[in-house]
Amino acid sequence: MSGVPGTVNVPCVVVREPGRVPLHLLIIEPVELGRDCAGLIITDPGCLADICCCGPTVTR
Repeated sequence: MSGVPGTVNVPCVVVREPGRVPLHLLIIEPVELGRDCAGLIITDPGCLADICCCGPTVTR
């Protein structure tokens, strides 16, 4: 999938921001994404400041 050993079934999130190279983020543990969070900071001012949390498993 990604060419990284041991990542065959690891979910991947692609973060695209204006003027930046797309970031392919392999989700191996929960991570926060947002403009004001402890995880991956999104710099796009058009993005809401709300925090999104991505994890390797889905619970319903």
